[in-house]
Amino acid sequence: MLIPQSITQQLAWTSVVAYLGMFQFGFHLGELNAPQGVISCKVYIPGPLPSYENTFWGAHGFKTCIPMDDQEIALVTTMFTVGGLVGSLYSGKLSDMIGRKRTAKINAGLFVVGAFLMTVANSKEVFLVARFVNGLAAGSSIVVTPIFINEVTPYNHRGLLGALTQLAVSVGLVAVMTLGFIWTNVQQWRNVFAAAVVIAAVTFLAIFSTVESPKWLIASKDDVPKATNILNSLRSHRGSVHEEILNWRRMSRSQSTVSLPSFREQSRGNEEAIEDETSRLLTSDSNDVTSWQFITAKRYRSEFIAIAIIMTGQQLTGINALTYYGVSILREVVPDNVLTLTVALSLTSTVSFGLISPVVDRVGRKTLLLLSLSIMTIAVGGMAVALTQDGNHAVLCVVSCFLLLIGFACGLGPIPFLMISEMAQHDSVGPAQSVGSILNWCSNIVLAYTFPIVREVLSGYVFAVLAVTCVLYAFLIAWKVPETRNKMTYEEFVVLAAASAATVSAANATNSTSSSSKAGANGAVAVSGSLIGAAVAGGLALFL
Repeated sequence: MLIPQSITQQLAWTSVVAYLGMFQFGFHLGELNAPQGVISCKVYIPGPLPSYENTFWGAHGFKTCIPMDDQEIALVTTMFTVGGLVGSLYSGKLSDMIGRKRTAKINAGLFVVGAFLMTVANSKEVFLVARFVNGLAAGSSIVVTPIFINEVTPYNHRGLLGALTQLAVSVGLVAVMTLGFIWTNVQQWRNVFAAAVVIAAVTFLAIFSTVESPKWLIASKDDVPKATNILNSLRSHRGSVHEEILNWRRMSRSQSTVSLPSFREQSRGNEEAIEDETSRLLTSDSNDVTSWQFITAKRYRSEFIAIAIIMTGQQLTGINALTYYGVSILREVVPDNVLTLTVALSLTSTVSFGLISPVVDRVGRKTLLLLSLSIMTIAVGGMAVALTQDGNHAVLCVVSCFLLLIGFACGLGPIPFLMISEMAQHDSVGPAQSVGSILNWCSNIVLAYTFPIVREVLSGYVFAVLAVTCVLYAFLIAWKVPETRNKMTYEEFVVLAAASAATVSAANATNSTSSSSKAGANGAVAVSGSLIGAAVAGGLALFL
């Protein structure tokens, strides 16, 4: 029986350190927004010192700016998403091979290298390489962090701690916008990237104080003692630790041809029956599933379509148009206070994510997604009106920007990555996560590169296009995306179904000593229970 758990000190600290990867993703996502004009020599904002030569950067031969036109700026911006796409391709397999913790160390190291290169860059070519390296780390983090959080978190807190990954991204955006507000001038813009080096180095050191995923230790190493010790530190009620370990080993056994040794020889009895029943329900689908099979096989068609909708919708509905190019957009209507406004927008986004995180486990995922898209449709529609109609519509534009961030935080921000593991079948969680991440990054690349080009052609009407896109995605989610709140994963359902069937069988065996006719009746009940469990599990596999 699954016991509701409290959040332990070790779980809290491990989660916070894991969130630092997502924090840096948010930081680098928005790092060019505020200082973009100064870096590209398009805007001149003087610094606090009499001359650039009086600064550390000027004294050591670093340029005040790097000349770039609009297309080159778009390319530098997009290179981060290209790196993110590549990072998302290798990170899943890498973390399966070497572990979640070692992968996180590699990510932190890449963040250090990328941020350092941006700090010392004197040419756009170095900027391109630096943004790509940061993208590699970000793409890997956005795949591995949700998996890791899901594996260390008890079931009753997965919604909350899973949603906090997006909050960490938002906090990273607030941090970089605040630093951009302070340091966006020709003398100090490199300080923003130097701060990123420090953050990445602190993250790298902090990872050594966290734990490895106990589920990965069971699945990849069958290291029961170490996994048990770690799980004891992550759970407030240790009585469920033994059951969790057993469940993970059953799932691992169903995906392997190698027989695993018993965890507790003295407790074989009913556990052996549960293990046998679980294997019977799972082994027919135990072969590894590739990403291509997940995309093309009819068995996974419905979940692939649902995942494709929510993962592309998160990017193509326009949120990153504001993240990447918000300063240049808002400068048209509020030229004097644009940096202050971007900080306020980032703070609003963070507060919104903080408020919505506890609600994710109480309200339906699908309901929140539809609410999110409804608000975002109104917001981008308002921006289209404000930027295309005659007269001063600064207030409408600013309000629409705030509304867009609030709408995104209500559902489309925190929920898509959370839903992947809830919709996927037990043998397709990995490929589903990889395919979802690839689609997400590809959509991000499309928006990052094409938005300034389309905006140059359509002007403010580009937001009308985004409004239509929001409406389209709302329709697709209502039609094709299932509700997953309070739905057990396929693995959890099969294990519980098997446990129930095995318990009925054990009760039947005990009662058979008193009456043969009663034993026959109980045997029928036991067989019925097993068949119902298998049938419902199979039905669930079809609908997921």
